[in-house]
Amino acid sequence: MSFLEEENLNFSNVFESRTMLIEITIFLRFYGSQLMKIFSRLLTG
Repeated sequence: MSFLEEENLNFSNVFESRTMLIEITIFLRFYGSQLMKIFSRLLTG
């Protein structure tokens, strides 16, 4: 495997994990408030 191929692999791995993080943050931003309400209800109940 050449150096360039290895770099390309590393880049795609980083890119995939970064998009995963973005998806998680978007998900949390949308559902965070609802989740917090549910959690607080569970904790107090």
